[in-house]
Amino acid sequence: MMLGCLVALTFHSIEAQVRTGLKLGFNLSNVRGTDKLGESFDYKMKPGGQFGIEVNIPVAKSFAVQTGLQASMLGYTWDYTTQYDNVRKYTLFYLQLPANVQYKIDLGAVDLIAQAGPYIGMGIAGRQAYYKNGKKQSLGTTDKKLTMGGNENSDDYKSFDWGLNVGAGIQFNRFQVMVNYQAGLYNIDHILLKKDQNKMYNNNLCITATVFFGKGFE
Repeated sequence: MMLGCLVALTFHSIEAQVRTGLKLGFNLSNVRGTDKLGESFDYKMKPGGQFGIEVNIPVAKSFAVQTGLQASMLGYTWDYTTQYDNVRKYTLFYLQLPANVQYKIDLGAVDLIAQAGPYIGMGIAGRQAYYKNGKKQSLGTTDKKLTMGGNENSDDYKSFDWGLNVGAGIQFNRFQVMVNYQAGLYNIDHILLKKDQNKMYNNNLCITATVFFGKGFE
């Protein structure tokens, strides 16, 4: 009975410290990898955004688990202005679930935070846009929706994604600012000939700001 009471009190203490917040962020995303000839991609970064709910679960004095659900706009830019004077921008929309371990150092007025851990993602939609001389064009197949799924015959990209996060930031009272790098480890590209398959992995550098709700803040 005493053990049961102790476990119940422990879970109640942790539950009381669980913090939920609203997160907004700015992305600079790209893809890395090689084409079917083994040549490395030379794409450029594409700006995007992200928003979601963050949940912070303390597990020890200086450690916590950071998770939640976020919608993130990833993609890349194919810039070949030197040859054809045009640019194609590929936007890929994902729902992502991170599971980071955070280590916090109390500096008095602020907490210094380091974090690392895996994430999983599910692509839900995409868009290819075509620009010429800085102006968006509508040229049939060059400006279209992109599909994400498991059908290599009809989908442009695989919907599933997973990878690793590593980041650092600060927290003041209920406000948290983080810089995070996200490295995809799953090939998201579809192609019919497996032996000639491209290898394409998401890359993302993001800056996020989170406001936590509830009591317990000074």
